[in-house]
Amino acid sequence: MSRSVGWGGIPLKPKPLGLGAVTKYTFEVRSTKANFRPSYTYRDLSIRPSPQARQDQYGFIKISGRVHNDGEQAAKFVQVFAVFYNQQGNVVGLANTFAKEANDAPLAAGGEARFEVQGIIFNGIPTRYRLFVEGSGA
Repeated sequence: MSRSVGWGGIPLKPKPLGLGAVTKYTFEVRSTKANFRPSYTYRDLSIRPSPQARQDQYGFIKISGRVHNDGEQAAKFVQVFAVFYNQQGNVVGLANTFAKEANDAPLAAGGEARFEVQGIIFNGIPTRYRLFVEGSGA
C-alpha cells in the first residue's frame, strides 16, 4: 500500500477555463535511453507535512511539497499521486507527477526531493485532496 499524507483543503475560486478558445496544444517530449530494470515497488517514502495548494491564473490547481525517503536504500521513479474530492467526498479528479532530483538521480536514503502536481481536468469542483507516493528501488 502506498503511504499518504492526510487530507488537504484547496483554496479554490472557480474560474471558467475557456477551453473552447484553445485551438492548438504544444507538447515537449524528452527521452533518454532506459537505464533501469523493473523492480518491486518501493514504499518507504512519505510526503513532508504541509504541502502547499494554490490555484494559478488559469484556474488550475497546483500542489507543491517535498518527498522524503524514509528507507535505507535509494529510490528511483518517485511518483506522487493526487486524488481530488468534491464537498460530498466523491472523486472528481486525479493527477500525478514525479519528484524532481538533479540529473534524474535516485532519491538517496534519508534524502528529500521536491514535487509539484497540477490538477487540470475535473468532473466537479474539488474542495480537498489526498496525496500518495511510491517509487522503485534503485
